[in-house]
Amino acid sequence: LVATNDAGTAGATVSAVVGATPLPVVLNEIMAGPTRDGVLLDEDREASDWIELHNPNPFAVHAGGWFLTDDPLQPERWRIPTGTAIGPDGYLLVFASDKDRAVAGGQLHTNFKLSQEGEYLGLVGRDGSGVVDEIAPGYPAQFEDVAYGRVPGGGLGFFVWPTPGAANDTPPGPPGEIVGFTPPAGTFQGEVEVVLAVTSPTAVIRFTTDGSLPDEQSSAYVGPLRLTGPTLVRARSYDAGFAPGAVRSEAYLAIAPALAARTSDLPVVLVENFGGGAVPADRELQAAYLTLHQPPTPGGRTDLAAAPAAANRAGIKRRGSSTLYQPKGNYRVEFWQDGSEDDKDVGLLGLAAHDEWVLTAPYNFDRSLVRVSLVHDLSNAIGTYAPRSRFCEVYLNTDGGALGVGDYQGVYVLQERIARDDERVAVERLDAADIAEPAVTGGYILSIDRPDPEDQGFRSALGHPEDPAIADPQPFFNFVYPKEQNILPQQANYIRGYIDGLEAALYGDGFRDPATGYRAWLDVDPTIDHHILNVFAKNPDGLRLSTYLYKPRGGKLAFGPVWDFDRTMGCDDDGRPADPEGWDPPWETAQFFQYDYWGRLFQDP
Repeated sequence: LVATNDAGTAGATVSAVVGATPLPVVLNEIMAGPTRDGVLLDEDREASDWIELHNPNPFAVHAGGWFLTDDPLQPERWRIPTGTAIGPDGYLLVFASDKDRAVAGGQLHTNFKLSQEGEYLGLVGRDGSGVVDEIAPGYPAQFEDVAYGRVPGGGLGFFVWPTPGAANDTPPGPPGEIVGFTPPAGTFQGEVEVVLAVTSPTAVIRFTTDGSLPDEQSSAYVGPLRLTGPTLVRARSYDAGFAPGAVRSEAYLAIAPALAARTSDLPVVLVENFGGGAVPADRELQAAYLTLHQPPTPGGRTDLAAAPAAANRAGIKRRGSSTLYQPKGNYRVEFWQDGSEDDKDVGLLGLAAHDEWVLTAPYNFDRSLVRVSLVHDLSNAIGTYAPRSRFCEVYLNTDGGALGVGDYQGVYVLQERIARDDERVAVERLDAADIAEPAVTGGYILSIDRPDPEDQGFRSALGHPEDPAIADPQPFFNFVYPKEQNILPQQANYIRGYIDGLEAALYGDGFRDPATGYRAWLDVDPTIDHHILNVFAKNPDGLRLSTYLYKPRGGKLAFGPVWDFDRTMGCDDDGRPADPEGWDPPWETAQFFQYDYWGRLFQDP
């Protein structure tokens, strides 16, 4: 991208052409729709909206002090920083991300986003002195993977090939239609006929049935598709004078008659990977399709032959530590967009929409099937967030044939994954610009647990200075949010330093002092809740494994949310929580009132 940020050079260039009549800087190109491949990623590796300004003059033009706005009643909405210039016949790119970053020489981000439905956009002169350029009354509704802007020769139009930082291509027109599917995604027995359709008589529908994205070389649709096995159909339209339509993906899951005859008083999840084989346990997600079926009315029965309540592409992998390879697998599920592996928020069974979910498999350690859900529900009932869940039955098909009763996996807990979100762990988002206080102070999510092979994590500085007999005395922390591959050095150093500061206060002489002791660093109430729930359930993994902590911006560190209670409350295959007498479980575990920070904390009445 061409952008000159040296005010001295820009001034000299302008002064060399005194007397020339400058052409106005223009709003040249915008991206305000979803992007399949992230046409342009910002420094956070996110496909934010963007606005491109073009200076058509043979000399540089100062843009510092001008404003961008999406509201004609607020002309000074976001100010371009002083020292920003656009070079001769050059381009300046500003991300419309709502991240509000305005440092000359760095990536620029407005304090607003662009509406995909269309809205006003204006470039306003210094001190609100007048409109330099505008798209008024507003640009039209935008489309996936398509930009909008100035057409060579005049006017505005769509661009199927966005060109940030370069001259606009001749537009092919607006995107074509999204292909309609009849019937929609769902189950079938024996054979199903799928009809694809658009209204344009000149459009050609291109489709695939092998999971790949359709393009101009893919098969042309000429008549109904007759499917006899589980199939993912992906289609898009191509029409002269139009950009390709957005990709639509619908899956048709073949089920055997014996399975079709089954009903359940629980919701049922069907997972199909179209002959992909065993679900992997490594970091890569396997492409799959998930349909959720539920009773039509309270107290009713789930019918797998009826239309699903949710159906979507997904990535799936095994998860867990000691339970990773149990016959009844635990699975992480991440929902994907129709046309890409980008995240897609999906709401399930009344729980808030999100792209990340967990299918937890109670097995030998929890034959009651309810231990995890019970403790998580208790935590939410006392006002301390824990992942919410719903019970369901799961079928998993990996051989490419019809789903049958033999693909039954059992009763599962469909569960929210611990993640940063307003509806989950409600800490603030950390962006690349958040490297100094107060922004760098939050939010963070950490875990105390065994690290994955690729994770480095960190150990605290002090651990248990008073009890060297405790094995492995320094707790091991993993980065949960931001993820280790995303966290910046300044952010990692901050949270490490915060942990070290907490430990110094906790193990210092004045540790009970509310102003200078551990209370200045640790949020006591949720931490007490966390401890009570682990002790109540006599959790042998509690406090040392599957233990989470979070820190909001400007706030204190707290333990939570609670997680992983399958080996608790007298579980069958782990004798440690079985003895009803006493609080501390025996060997290879955390002594509840002595382990790690807790021994010191319980010295404070």
